[in-house]
Amino acid sequence: MEFVCPHCQMRLDLTSVPPGAPFTCLGCSATFVQPASVTPALLPDTPPETNGLAIASLILSIVAIIVPIVVPSLVAILLGLISRRKIKANPTRWRGKGLALAGIIVGFVGLSMFAALLVGINVLDRLEQARIHAAKSEMQTLAGALELYQKNEGAYPATKQGLAALVVPPQQHERNLRDNKVPLDPWGNPYVYQCDDGHVYIITSMGPDGKPGTQDDVTR
Repeated sequence: MEFVCPHCQMRLDLTSVPPGAPFTCLGCSATFVQPASVTPALLPDTPPETNGLAIASLILSIVAIIVPIVVPSLVAILLGLISRRKIKANPTRWRGKGLALAGIIVGFVGLSMFAALLVGINVLDRLEQARIHAAKSEMQTLAGALELYQKNEGAYPATKQGLAALVVPPQQHERNLRDNKVPLDPWGNPYVYQCDDGHVYIITSMGPDGKPGTQDDVTR
């Protein structure tokens, strides 16, 4: 027979307790006496309920997968662990170990996704910084070629001539670029060159967005 404690709702197996003998609730330590016959306190076997914490753990872990943030994953893992302890302590009242385990596993998957997202953002940022550094370095090379052009021609190329003048100068002097071609910037776009008076020039990379005049432009 099974007894349900009216104080803590713990289910106790009274099969080994003789009629009229006292017994103690394992949940709240309250003392009772085994009745001689079945009373309303003695209930037939009923199926255990699904633990709510196990359900909450699984739901939160799924939310953490859909929206990769760290808090739902941590809460899902914590609730899953608590739920499994409750179910293990009172298996006749609670069920849902599988749900709790799934919540824990998916919660760890959510944490892994969040960590991978952070690593990916960091890698992309480092890659972008490397491209900016490469653009500045390449513009420095172009500046050296422009200085050689100015020494040979007496002035820097006009805006209309552009950087192409470094490959084939007007007076057929020695070409000023090693590869005999104007390089593209690290994002695959041409460098923007401006020189209106032959004495002052500006070289600009349009940056990641490929649009002139935006905040990500790299200028020398």
